Amino acid sequence: MLVVLNGHLAVTKVLISIERFLAFYNYYENKNYFLTYLIAIVSIFIVSCGGSDDSPESVSPTTPEDNLPDSSKKFVGYWHNSSTLLSSCDFAFYPNGKCSRFSTSEENHQDDGYWTFNEKTNILSTTTGGWQWEITLSNTDSWAGVTLGSSNKAQSYTRDNLRFVRASINNTSWKYNDLSMRFGSNFYCDEYPPLEELYKPSAPQNKILNLSRYIALSNPQIYDDYMTAEYEVKDSYREDKYTIGGTKYGFITPSRSIDKGTITIKRPWADDGTIILSNHPDHEYKKVVK
Repeated sequence: MLVVLNGHLAVTKVLISIERFLAFYNYYENKNYFLTYLIAIVSIFIVSCGGSDDSPESVSPTTPEDNLPDSSKKFVGYWHNSSTLLSSCDFAFYPNGKCSRFSTSEENHQDDGYWTFNEKTNILSTTTGGWQWEITLSNTDSWAGVTLGSSNKAQSYTRDNLRFVRASINNTSWKYNDLSMRFGSNFYCDEYPPLEELYKPSAPQNKILNLSRYIALSNPQIYDDYMTAEYEVKDSYREDKYTIGGTKYGFITPSRSIDKGTITIKRPWADDGTIILSNHPDHEYKKVVK
């Protein structure tokens, strides 16, 4: 309705202008004012018909991955702090502008935030603990910088792809229908029988200590929107060792492999991240978004 009304107003202005023009022309037919007034009439017509659009400017939806500058892409990955400072931390920079901070290990997660790199000022910034660096050196596998603020300490970091895989999957749960998967120091996955069911028949419960299951990762490969690694799921426990008379002299720590293959992690930094184990190709575990 508003568009139609604006159109009627524009046409009305044009008709009035033409009517005034004809009257003026008849009166000043032989005058030199005709050309000047013609220019004025054309200007009025342009203003009337070229009205502004009151609707907001449309903005094409984009994702952070699409907007990451080329100068920033070299920082995507897990960076292990090789400094000896007590306050040093590790960082994982993801391609969607998010980051995680770790206390010198990918399993000691501290907090999450955002990161950015300003190519003009050469400053790398995060919202995790307010860490900022003025970059003094950077290449594919390492970078160094001076921390900004009160400390002004030199820090150096090296790339670690294996820790990048672990950091990308450790800090959340994954689900496929009713099956759950959880990484970390203790690996849990409903694809495998519970530990107690596996070991109770073979050893008395009072002889087993520190029963655990973990996943060993190796040969990491990092790509633009997914990563892969070789995996092996292992069970480990400590068992009492007895001699004559039942005297305990120590422990043995047996372990056994129950599955191995290739793990594929797609976009683990995003809400639509997925994980597939090669021995269960039809089971696509989805990221549990908190």
